[in-house]
Amino acid sequence: MASMGHKKLSGAQNRAKAKKKEDEVNKNKRTLRDLGFFTETGTTRSSTCTSSTTSSHEDPLERSRDQVSEESIQDSAQLLQPVASKGSDESCESEVTLDSDNDDKTISDALQAESGIQIATDPIHWPRDLKQSDRDDIVMKGPPALPTNFPRDSKKREFPKNILFQKLPNGESVPRDFLVWSSSSAALLCFPCSVFGKQGAASESSLLFRWNGGIKDNWRKLYDRVSSHQGSQIHQKYYLDWKTCLASLADHTGIDSSLQKAITAEVAKWREILRGILDVTLFLASRNLAFRGQSSSVIDEQGNGNFIGALQMISKHNHVIKHHLENVARHQQEGSRMQAHYLSWQSQNEFIKECASIVKESVLKEIKASIYYTIITDGTPDESHTEQITFVLRFVFFKTDEKKWEIRERFLGVEDMEKKKGVDIANLIFDVLAREKIDLQNCRGQGYDNGSNMAVYVPCSAHSLNLAGVHAAESSAEMKTFFGNIQALYVFFSCSPARWKILLESTGISLHKLCDTRWSARIDAVKPLAKRPREIITALDYCVDKLDLTGEMVNQAKSLKKWLKSFDTVVLLTVWLKTLQAVDDVSRLLQSNSIAIDDEIILINQLLDDLGRIRSSWNELLSEAKLVAESLGFEKDFEVKRTRKTKRHHDEPPNTAYFHDGAEKKFEVSVFNVGLDHLIQQIRSRFEVVKEVYARFDFIWSLTDDIVAQERKARELAKFYSTDVNEEDLVAEIRHFDRVKGALFNPGNSLNLLNQIFSKGLEPMFPSICILLRIFNTMSVSVAEGERSFSKMKIIKNYFRATMGQERLSSLMMLSIENDLARSVSYEEVISNFASRKARKICLA
Repeated sequence: MASMGHKKLSGAQNRAKAKKKEDEVNKNKRTLRDLGFFTETGTTRSSTCTSSTTSSHEDPLERSRDQVSEESIQDSAQLLQPVASKGSDESCESEVTLDSDNDDKTISDALQAESGIQIATDPIHWPRDLKQSDRDDIVMKGPPALPTNFPRDSKKREFPKNILFQKLPNGESVPRDFLVWSSSSAALLCFPCSVFGKQGAASESSLLFRWNGGIKDNWRKLYDRVSSHQGSQIHQKYYLDWKTCLASLADHTGIDSSLQKAITAEVAKWREILRGILDVTLFLASRNLAFRGQSSSVIDEQGNGNFIGALQMISKHNHVIKHHLENVARHQQEGSRMQAHYLSWQSQNEFIKECASIVKESVLKEIKASIYYTIITDGTPDESHTEQITFVLRFVFFKTDEKKWEIRERFLGVEDMEKKKGVDIANLIFDVLAREKIDLQNCRGQGYDNGSNMAVYVPCSAHSLNLAGVHAAESSAEMKTFFGNIQALYVFFSCSPARWKILLESTGISLHKLCDTRWSARIDAVKPLAKRPREIITALDYCVDKLDLTGEMVNQAKSLKKWLKSFDTVVLLTVWLKTLQAVDDVSRLLQSNSIAIDDEIILINQLLDDLGRIRSSWNELLSEAKLVAESLGFEKDFEVKRTRKTKRHHDEPPNTAYFHDGAEKKFEVSVFNVGLDHLIQQIRSRFEVVKEVYARFDFIWSLTDDIVAQERKARELAKFYSTDVNEEDLVAEIRHFDRVKGALFNPGNSLNLLNQIFSKGLEPMFPSICILLRIFNTMSVSVAEGERSFSKMKIIKNYFRATMGQERLSSLMMLSIENDLARSVSYEEVISNFASRKARKICLA
């Protein structure tokens, strides 16, 4: 007779009992954690978001019985710790000091899915323990779509597609909507069981559970396995849970829906706050304004900076932002801690960087779509005496909405660099292009500011004109004296506020100093003297009579007055005013980023023609100068200077003339002709490289009867760009194009010709010609865009912002220079990127 006493359990039974007990504890712990009521110690939690379960403990299946018993007690103790109340959990809440990096101290894993990080569609890749938010998201998305074709198993048996339907006795078929396919493991799974099931339960041994790997590689008994699983009670329970949860989420009923509504409301609030912060960020960045003030840590202080001040102004019309700022101010006054406020300078940097990265992505997208580009670089020291190298890319972009090509020059960034040798700059260019994933093989031009240590390139036209003018201004002693006295006159008035005030009251205009790097400064310096010479002399007399000047300054004022009234000065003002005006007009046109090399050649030829006419108009200019001098009461004749005697050699005839007759002829030959000849010769020599480049391409649009020379140029150009066009194809296209271009296309520049070809739909007929026209227009004319970027840099990184970091400087310059792209930034994209890259303590998805 069997004993009625207590039967001792075996070792296997004790282990099974302990495992079952621990599973119950873990089940309860996961359930409470999913609901957000409890948290583990040492982990970071948010009051509005549920944290994912950490996986720092070992798998229970691998523990011994003693370990299970001991760690279960520890887990239970951790489980009974409630979430800390507001202001008590320092790992969750940050001190509200806007100067510190409070927003970055805590990162909650639960925000990964809620901030733009999506759960994988393949059930095999789902986390072991799904959070409630993940489960709701999966249920709302539904089962992944089944593929049209399934693989064969190891026995080469076809997948029975009829398994996807259940055939009823009356002949009808009902789809098995719970079956899903895992493409990564090539297995069949049950969707509701994989979503709502719990790994480790004894009743969940079916292969259709995701942690069991699914049914794969054996289709022989697939029907029996699927039917058995479908009829099981556990499957029917999870199937009912699936449909109930789906209906609850769809109808906005139940506990899940209530939690979702609360989360949605919180999300809407924070997105509204982030939109306001983003508006202020773009507003300040596009206008080169500073963000922080003297004290940026207190909301209600007067000197809290433009960023906080702009938010306070917006808060008058936005109650959400107003409530947020009031909440931050209250915590500051109380000295308590709160959740992330996104008002610190670290958050500003992140928003600036995120906006700039999206703008840069748009720039890179345009560059890569255009294929060919020219790299433009230039360097200058910033306010902190750091050498900054700017990068600008020029390319021809096709606007699909207007069906036309457009020349664009986009800012890429600035890099700090100590070395300025050609090889160092070249290595920096390689690094930048590689980092931005721009193919160096598509570079078709280089633009620099006439650096002599660079490789072959198209020189900057604006710098070439400037250097030509500088050489012409130093062609004779009279020219040097003329421009030197203009600078001395500016210094005399500008070094004293009293004298500058007298100048403004007497003339109504300002004087300008000379600048060797900007030729436009020359015309600005000459114009006041040509327009108001009598008034300037009056100002000099007033300074001498009324002000207490030193003897040196009195002598300087009298010398400048005498120089202004001399006929030499009147003639040089007349000549240089016309010359500099012609040069300045062309220089300004060459600095436009919408012109190409053929436009440059036309402008330079026109300038040379204008200078040639001035060179041959000495008598007219002399007569005009005499009329001006007479009307002003100045001297009307050149000063007669003593003629220097020259030793005559024994073999020279006695009638040899070393000097020209008369002061006028001497001035014409030794000053006027020398200056104009130097200027014309310098312009011609400095633009020889441009003419050579132009001569390679001009056969495309030029009308000529020399077919042999045209084909020769076509073959030479095809060999030069052998990776872009085929030689025989180009020659054939040129022959055909030469016959029709006179009748089909209007005369114009190369870009206009390219657009005419596309507007008529002839690009398939002349593809090689279109490629060469794009390459030709890609080549830079000047580096003015690089100079303009430095102007922005001087405004952004000024004396008061000299400690600005390199990344912030480059990002602010990107938002300011490419403000047309910055205005088109998607707020939702910025917020999503900001949240997904830096998960925070608030819900953002």
